Amino acid sequence: MDEQVIKTTFVEESRDNLRRWEEIALLLEEGDTEVLLGELFRIAHNMKGSSRMIGEDDFADQVHRVESLIESAQRNGTPVSSTFSNTLLECHTVLESRLNTILSPGTPVVSSKKLESLIKKVRDELGLPEAAGSKGENSQTAISSEASQDIVFLNSPNEAAGYPSKKRNQSAERGSPKTGQQRSDASTTHTEFVRVKLDHLNQLINLVGELMVNQSFVHERRTEAFDNPEIIRSISKLTKDISEVRNLLMTMRMKPLKEVFQRQKRTVRDTREELNKDVEFVTSGDWVELDKAIIDALGEPLTHLLRNAVDHGIEDEETRKKLGKSSKGNISCEANYKDDVVEIVISDDGSGIDTERVWQKAVGMGLVDPDEPRWPDERVHSLIFAPNFSTKEEVNLVSGRGVGMDVVREKIESLKGSITVRSKQGAGSQFIITLPLSLSIITGLVVRVSDERYVVPISQMVKTIHFHTTKVETCAQKGRMLMLEDGIIPLLSLSENFGSSNSTGEERSQPKSAVVTQDGPVKVAWEVDEIEGQQSVVLKPLSEKLEGIPGLMAGTILNDGEPSLVLHLPGLSNSWRSNYVA
Repeated sequence: MDEQVIKTTFVEESRDNLRRWEEIALLLEEGDTEVLLGELFRIAHNMKGSSRMIGEDDFADQVHRVESLIESAQRNGTPVSSTFSNTLLECHTVLESRLNTILSPGTPVVSSKKLESLIKKVRDELGLPEAAGSKGENSQTAISSEASQDIVFLNSPNEAAGYPSKKRNQSAERGSPKTGQQRSDASTTHTEFVRVKLDHLNQLINLVGELMVNQSFVHERRTEAFDNPEIIRSISKLTKDISEVRNLLMTMRMKPLKEVFQRQKRTVRDTREELNKDVEFVTSGDWVELDKAIIDALGEPLTHLLRNAVDHGIEDEETRKKLGKSSKGNISCEANYKDDVVEIVISDDGSGIDTERVWQKAVGMGLVDPDEPRWPDERVHSLIFAPNFSTKEEVNLVSGRGVGMDVVREKIESLKGSITVRSKQGAGSQFIITLPLSLSIITGLVVRVSDERYVVPISQMVKTIHFHTTKVETCAQKGRMLMLEDGIIPLLSLSENFGSSNSTGEERSQPKSAVVTQDGPVKVAWEVDEIEGQQSVVLKPLSEKLEGIPGLMAGTILNDGEPSLVLHLPGLSNSWRSNYVA
């Protein structure tokens, strides 16, 4: 096998192990210490053996030092403290940094001296003696017969999480100080995995997309082209089969939120310790799945929101007691499916947003006219997403620099999602993130504007309306408005935004319909000439000329073979968001 392939496989599996390592370190203070330490020991032991087998002795030596620390804690029956957990988490950071250099030499790496310093410090504090050989094994001759039998590559989730198969577990059992107390509930059946390059999977999805277009074209014309009922039935069966292949392919790109949520547990833990606050963080819905591309990009905005919740939201212990609250603050991160999208809600029971303070800050920054009547609270809250906006008077390690919430919104919108905020002063805040399930295939509504046809993702829509049943009014300052049962909303033109024109040169006829979308507290109606119906479409990257144009999400090929643009209507909202109220 090619050496680069071997190293790539090792790095991927080691990252899986380090993710479990981090999870165990966070659970140690409240879980079954004996069982968790045993599992962590096996993870370290397996990683050490695997890294030696591929010649990564430096990495193996670092893992060995931590393995010896864990062994000392097991042998001495030392109660796990926050100091010990913190050390394991910091060792995790050092090992993760070193692991990144295996495939990318020259990548900045945390010094191994930090690892030695961390281990020495915790040994001194907890009175843990050094285990034999804990200073590392710098020679290949130091590899024992047991280590030479260690797992090199894992092929199941149980093994990746630290549960080796029975055959492969023998060397780990010899190295573990308490083999009789190892977990007995490890699964005896393993799911086999095959690693597939993401590029190959994307190519396959694109090919299936082309197949879907041709299939839809034939399916819609089957009764016109064929009189034979058997051929018609065969085409219908083919349509069903292609749909199932598409659905299966989409699940192959999906990943659960568990990994992202797990990282955020450490984010909250580290931030609360930096700020000396007592905070409990709970997650739910980590089984919810999203497209891999979304999962990979979601960590950054979630990290910022949660650090803000600890810093801006949760009050210090003394203040909470004066307000009659529990001394411990509460933050939650909950995910759920909602129709064709995933909704992630970050909540806290802290101080909430000081609406008046936000308003005055916005006036001072020139974001709003000082003579303008104050906006409704929900609309004022949306001002925190303005660039360089911060109400924090003092700059600390976490916040106060005015950099963040605008970047959070920009990142979420780049994933074709949206973010809104709800808050009540003194009671807490909620940030609601809405994301599409996939960035590859979506269900959309095909609309016509002049001679152009566009696709509006169903996930962005609130409803469709027809003008013959809806009254349109024109306001002097705000333009056209629709009078709906649930309020008055602005009516905007897609034709004006995208410069759609009529090829005949004739003046456009009065639009007959509109698509209603919602962005935060604002609902907007977008006029269209015709609503053609729903289609499932495969998203294709925009060309360089179209990339970055507000309101455009992707390109696609419709069922009749014609190209079209997929819209991201919330992306058009920046120009009018400040002019309308829901």
